[in-house]
Amino acid sequence: MQQETYALPDGLTLTDVARPRSVENVAEILRFATERGTPVVPIGGGTSLGTGNVVQGAFLGINVRGLSGVRQYEPTDLTASFWAGTTVAEVTAILADQGQELPLDMPDPDRGTIGGLIATAFSGPRRLGSGTLKDLLIGCGYVRGDGLVAKAGGMLVKNVSGFEISRLLHGSWGSLGVLTSVNLKVVPQPKADVTFTQHFSSMADAFIAQSHVLAGNVVISASVIERNADGWVLHLRLLGRHGSLQAQVRSLYDQLGSDGGLAEGDTFWRSFNKRWANDDGAVRIAIGARPHAIQAIASEVASWEGAQNLAVSLPTGSLRVALDPDAMSFEEVTDLLGPLRGGEGLTWIVESAPLRWKAHGNVWGPQHPGMPLMRSIKHEFDPAGILNSGRLFI
Repeated sequence: MQQETYALPDGLTLTDVARPRSVENVAEILRFATERGTPVVPIGGGTSLGTGNVVQGAFLGINVRGLSGVRQYEPTDLTASFWAGTTVAEVTAILADQGQELPLDMPDPDRGTIGGLIATAFSGPRRLGSGTLKDLLIGCGYVRGDGLVAKAGGMLVKNVSGFEISRLLHGSWGSLGVLTSVNLKVVPQPKADVTFTQHFSSMADAFIAQSHVLAGNVVISASVIERNADGWVLHLRLLGRHGSLQAQVRSLYDQLGSDGGLAEGDTFWRSFNKRWANDDGAVRIAIGARPHAIQAIASEVASWEGAQNLAVSLPTGSLRVALDPDAMSFEEVTDLLGPLRGGEGLTWIVESAPLRWKAHGNVWGPQHPGMPLMRSIKHEFDPAGILNSGRLFI
């Protein structure tokens, strides 16, 4: 087992970082930590380490990048199993050789790991047409907080047991166990990928256009309205066969105007995702609500004094805002978000922020009514409470 230092965001301190080379190494580390009550933070590519509450004290890091590569791949069955430390770029290259893919959006595929995406439940704009990784997750291997090696699900959807445990670990942020491998359904790569963009002078006009397009016969894989220096831009991603996309693009020109622009889809969305990558020097907040409520919430958030940029997807009920940390305090933001709940299922997470800004509260938003059940599940998987202790919502 190799020991190393690790570059960390402000507010997170590590005593050591262990890089296990086997599942049993992971189990040994967690048993050791449990016996001594040492808090542990699992690390994949480190792209989401800036998300979490500020805590006192140091953690032991477990970097799973040493668990990397293909465990099993059955192209004809459209299933693949990867070690959790495999980067998204590596996964993409392996599947592309067979004309297949995972429909992923992320800012830094060369660093981000497939296990990290499952643990953080990361999903980008493409979730509109393809769902999230939770929809493709059919099994996993993991080590519980107490060092017990376990697995859930399998490689065949019709034959899996423990299927829901895999989904429980999706979005658990490493608070229940350390993922060591993931089994996924994969999909054929689209033959063509284009993005149509149209500028509007107001958010309201962009929302009207977005609703009009989504109610029509064009199949949209991602739909985001983003503010820029010139106003508001509607981005529409189309995936499929060349002939079909050509017809759909003509339909968009007819609906939205001949001055719309076209871009190669994958290149465009890589740039978009980089614009919205976590940045510990700025405030990034992800807000979710029911689709029928997100428009009013987005209009309110766009009026905030500190709102520098904003991206909203009406059909997925998702909104991301970049704030100037010097223009608005944590308390001011939470005071403004509170009245917006109004029974609309609003959730929010401070994905990244300077230490001085996020040190004043809980970055995970309003407390979920199921918190007692979550804490009970946490205790079953991690009896000593060592995994991401204090950094999370449980």
